[in-house]
Amino acid sequence: DIGSNGRIIGAGGDGGRGGSIGNGGRGGDGTSGLGLEQASENGTVVIANSGLISAGFAGGGGGGGAYDHDKGSRRKASGGGGGGGAGLPAGERGRGGTKGSDGGINSSVNGGNGGNNDGEARGGEGGHGGRDGQNAESGERGSGGEGSGSSGGSRGTNGAAIRRRGGVNFSVSGGTVRGNTSATGVT
Repeated sequence: DIGSNGRIIGAGGDGGRGGSIGNGGRGGDGTSGLGLEQASENGTVVIANSGLISAGFAGGGGGGGAYDHDKGSRRKASGGGGGGGAGLPAGERGRGGTKGSDGGINSSVNGGNGGNNDGEARGGEGGHGGRDGQNAESGERGSGGEGSGSSGGSRGTNGAAIRRRGGVNFSVSGGTVRGNTSATGVT
């Protein structure tokens, strides 16, 4: 049973690192809120009126970096860091051209902007972190001379609100559940 003010919330995934002149980093995965290893006597998870079970949501991918080499000049630009995913604790922002922002319990945030080196090399924007009802985004590709733009990092994966060991069945009564309730595998 979860009380009326009780909350079980998975951790948010960290934002991916923006690429220096290479590919952006992958966003971190969110974790699951509740894992069930065995069924209760009546097979019911009871959540009081305003109680909550929530997944931790994924971090956004970092933006790709870029460079430009001209005769007598070399320019580079880093990709922006990915935004942190919603959860408790919330995902941390990724580092990069401009850092993304940390997520919150209920909120995800935008990724950071990519660097811009005199318009010759532009880092890709970091992807925003995930939250309930909105998946995280992958980072954008950087752009530079000589086709040098690097790929943005992929977004992370959301955790589940409730995951269970195979063969354990349950139902939910009351409260709020945010995220998948059919995931299997408990470690």
